[in-house]
Amino acid sequence: ENMGHLRFIDLSPWTSKLENKLRRARHFEVEAWSAIKACTQLDGGKPGISTNPCQDQCLLLLRRLKKEAATIVYGDGATGNRSITNLNPLGSQSISPQGVPTRSSLTRAVIDNAIVTRAWVVDFIHAKTVRERASFVEDVIRRYVTLPQLPALPIAFAGIELHGVVSPSSVLAQNTKDSITILSANAYSYNHIIGNFASRLPNDFSLRNKSGISVALGELKKLPILSVIEEKLIIREELIDWNDEALQMIGVSATYKCPFSSIESLHTKLMNILHGKTEGREQNIQNIRYNEAIEKEVISFVAEDEETICPISGPWVRSQYKMGNDWKINSSSIIECLLCCGFFSKPSPAIAGEFSTSVLVDPPLQQRRPPTPPTKHKYEEHSLCQTHQQMQQQQQPRQQSAPTKVTLESISKLLEIHDGSELASSYPEEYKFLNNIKQNALEWSSRVKQIVSSESLSIAERGDKLVEILAQKPVGVEMQPTLDDIKLWCRVYSWLNNLNQGMDSLMDQLAMWKDGSMSSASCFGNSEREVLVGLTSVHMASIVEGQEFLTPVSKNNIPRIVSELKDEILRDFDTIGKKDVQVISKKDVLESKFPLDVTIGSDEDRRMEAPLFICRCLVWRLMCDRFMCRIEQYLPTKNGGLSSSKKPTLKDAKAILSFCPVTVDSFFPLSDIIVLKVKKSFQQMVEDAEALQARASQTLGDCTNLLQTNCFLRKDDICRSLQLLKNIQVDFVRHENSTIGALLNIDTKVGLSRKVTSVEWLVKCFSYPALFTENTAVISSLDSEQDPNKIPFCQ
Repeated sequence: ENMGHLRFIDLSPWTSKLENKLRRARHFEVEAWSAIKACTQLDGGKPGISTNPCQDQCLLLLRRLKKEAATIVYGDGATGNRSITNLNPLGSQSISPQGVPTRSSLTRAVIDNAIVTRAWVVDFIHAKTVRERASFVEDVIRRYVTLPQLPALPIAFAGIELHGVVSPSSVLAQNTKDSITILSANAYSYNHIIGNFASRLPNDFSLRNKSGISVALGELKKLPILSVIEEKLIIREELIDWNDEALQMIGVSATYKCPFSSIESLHTKLMNILHGKTEGREQNIQNIRYNEAIEKEVISFVAEDEETICPISGPWVRSQYKMGNDWKINSSSIIECLLCCGFFSKPSPAIAGEFSTSVLVDPPLQQRRPPTPPTKHKYEEHSLCQTHQQMQQQQQPRQQSAPTKVTLESISKLLEIHDGSELASSYPEEYKFLNNIKQNALEWSSRVKQIVSSESLSIAERGDKLVEILAQKPVGVEMQPTLDDIKLWCRVYSWLNNLNQGMDSLMDQLAMWKDGSMSSASCFGNSEREVLVGLTSVHMASIVEGQEFLTPVSKNNIPRIVSELKDEILRDFDTIGKKDVQVISKKDVLESKFPLDVTIGSDEDRRMEAPLFICRCLVWRLMCDRFMCRIEQYLPTKNGGLSSSKKPTLKDAKAILSFCPVTVDSFFPLSDIIVLKVKKSFQQMVEDAEALQARASQTLGDCTNLLQTNCFLRKDDICRSLQLLKNIQVDFVRHENSTIGALLNIDTKVGLSRKVTSVEWLVKCFSYPALFTENTAVISSLDSEQDPNKIPFCQ
């Protein structure tokens, strides 16, 4: 009230904060002393009250108060409340019985001590009410003697009547001393019994059979505390039972396959045993505290026991479960992929009278059932079992993603594994489903092969049948032939059909032109070549589309000259819509395993009235005409119209001749007009040029060999050789302006000229014997200027 000059300043914001701080401090003190009083109460273990430290209300309250009064930053970033942080002590002054004000004993250390005391009380109550492990009970007894002392409670505080001034620690010691004595007796009085079984456990054979284990467990379960030896014996007993069940399953599997659910159940039981999660052990430890060290000890023990007790059944169950689970995952992935592709949306239309079975339109029942969530043991639900739960999650198999496509090979492989002797489990529903898909796919593929190889169907009928069967392909299953392959085959059949019709029309027009009848072919010109070029240009679209089949199927290495001439012919034809025609790839057709040799081979071509054969003859005829034009442009009379790089050669002419489709036994109407006369003259040209070329090469070679001998002694032979060279040179000159001369090798012509010049010089030298003698007397006689044997200088 006496604030002096401060009364002129508005301090309401600060006074309001101080009042709030004071109210919170008083409430905090009430909560703290109430919690300290309750921390020593032995009210746990009653119905509805948990002995779990994480659920005890008093312990939770004390921890909250500690956090509120904290002056440090916790790991989660929380700090103490600003109202309590800078208070020390945390309570108000109290009045002693003598009326003297005393400092409050409520400090942060007192709250910490209360937390330690309450944690021990909760564990103490738990040890009294539950048959706990000996290690836990011993820990409770050890902590009892180190409990901190709590201060006495105030007589009265904030209207709350607090009875007495005795310390809560003293009250707790008075109330628990008898129980501590009993717990100590339970923890240490039976060590000799537990130690006896512990020493016998590794090597005593009686503890490796069920009767001996039952006797030992009967004694251990009478004890007031739970021992690790008891837990190990319980798991060993269940492992022995599991081994008997597994060996029985192995014997049954030798006769017939077992359902995978049985093997899966065995594997699940084994994994539970190896991780200490058995029903018998769960009943013993369902209410006790989790101990990670003991868990590791038990798991290590059962792992060693499995190697001794289950040397056959353990590996067998593991391998069979892995094989069966992989089979199940793969089959489920295939079915899931088929679901995504719409396989089950509607039944695949069956071909009437062709398929013996129908495609299943419903997936197996197991694919439609929602997965059942795994059940958890109560022991795993404990708040302190997080590490144990993480270990379990690591053991769960990973789910594989569904494949992007299903191949017939993958289905066949799964069925083969299922039928094999290595897999002991069976999936009757999935196997029947996959086998049905395989059979339908094989029948569909077989039907396709029958269509393409049928001799009773025409090319057009084969194409129509393939289009029909294309819509009946099993959805989502990739097989041979593929969908793209069949589309390509349909296109080949369509091309052959169009080519057949075009060649029929061309032959009819050509026959009318030959007979002198009125024909549209006459508009192309009067010469045979003009008519052929004009008629061919009308059907050029089909020729362009199948240009890669204009050479025989057996000839893969096409000479350069043949490719050049064929490309020139195709470029020269400027037909309407030719640019929109897409060329059929011969490589793609061969890679699709299309029966090309049967479909467009010689026998099949004759059965179709030789449309492709006639087309090849036409193209070959046009190639010959184009080649002859090249020869004419290279003749001297044309002033060398072509560069030397494109000069026609005898090798090119022979290559073109080898690609002529017409042989001795191949004859078709009007073949004389299209190809026979041209082939005969072309072949005669090649033979004449080849004969002259061979004769020139042979004569040059003989002359060269002759010059390597004694020329003077064989001067008669050299003179005859010179005459032969001159004769051949005359023939070269005679054919210089003909097609034969254009095919001759220019190097041979030059070689002839040089050889004739050199041999003529040699023959002239024969008139002067002195050039060919080593006699010095003959050479000395040449000193006379009047000697007729001297060689004139001009020579």
